[in-house]
Amino acid sequence: MWTNRDYKQTLGVAILLSLGVTPKVQAIAPSMREHFETSQIPATVWVAQGMEEFPEAERYYTEGAKLQDEGNLEGAVASYQQAIRLNPNFTEAQINMGVALVNLGRISEAIAAYRNAIATNSQLAAAHYNLANALAQQQDFDEAIAAYREAIRLQPNYDKAYYNMGNILVNLGEISEAISAYQKAIEINPTFAEAYGNLGMILSQQGAQTEATQALQTARDLFQRQGNFSAVSRLERLLQQPGTRSN
Repeated sequence: MWTNRDYKQTLGVAILLSLGVTPKVQAIAPSMREHFETSQIPATVWVAQGMEEFPEAERYYTEGAKLQDEGNLEGAVASYQQAIRLNPNFTEAQINMGVALVNLGRISEAIAAYRNAIATNSQLAAAHYNLANALAQQQDFDEAIAAYREAIRLQPNYDKAYYNMGNILVNLGEISEAISAYQKAIEINPTFAEAYGNLGMILSQQGAQTEATQALQTARDLFQRQGNFSAVSRLERLLQQPGTRSN
């Protein structure tokens, strides 16, 4: 059986999850590991408002999305700010600005942008999801869990929200709830390799070696099909550990 130290070193190191904004917004969304490190992953969001009534705001929004795609995050933020100045209810601009701010390390400002988006449209699951990710980066875990739960309430099949909530619950020591969250993510998305991987590592820590091995083998096979050979190699090493040795 793995020690707690082994588990903490492995979870989120062997398994990475690239998170994207689910509704369509031209954005660069954060990646998260156990300790909520960030990197840049492309995602998309389309404009649902502002085009006809606020054409100048739409122009700034389009400019911001282009700059964001090009990696000019400071320029993107400035353009989104202009779009929001012209149309204070431009939810998509608020969300994308929040994503850019996260990638600039300006987490508090990103949280404010997401909260403004929610104040305008509380029914957009992506805003709650991105808010939860940002809150998690500040280790405001209770509020992050509440935001993930709201995203799930609005979008019950939000597999990534269940997964990230599971990661936080692990950090809080709520292991049974974390297992349930990973299992729900897998139920929604049976090809969710990262969820199988983290579930397997938790089950191994809990002494459920047969179930842990099955989950880790499934994660390995899914990563193999997805072409993530780095994750495959790490999982192969994990599966050679005593108690999780595969056949």
